[in-house]
Amino acid sequence: MDQRFRRNSLRLAEYDYNTPGGYFITISVENMLQLFGTVHVCECKLNEAGLMIEQVLTDTVSKFPSIKIIVYTVMPNHVHMLLHLLDTAEPRVKINVR
Repeated sequence: MDQRFRRNSLRLAEYDYNTPGGYFITISVENMLQLFGTVHVCECKLNEAGLMIEQVLTDTVSKFPSIKIIVYTVMPNHVHMLLHLLDTAEPRVKINVR
């Protein structure tokens, strides 16, 4: 990866990311390749892959009822989303691997 774009992780080592609440997520394409579409005159035009990403995000809510996607945007080389992990009544099981 180009060192100009390398970022330090903002993840907290001690935080349990299974905890219900809101999360801002960015997923970037390796090497910043524009695999999901192009930008032309300040408008993002998604290609077939970008439209597929949108469909997967839309389908996620029906497949995983404990996730609610508040808002998302698909860009040519990355995806941003704000999602909310809902508190489910099911007890969470933690498995320690040794």
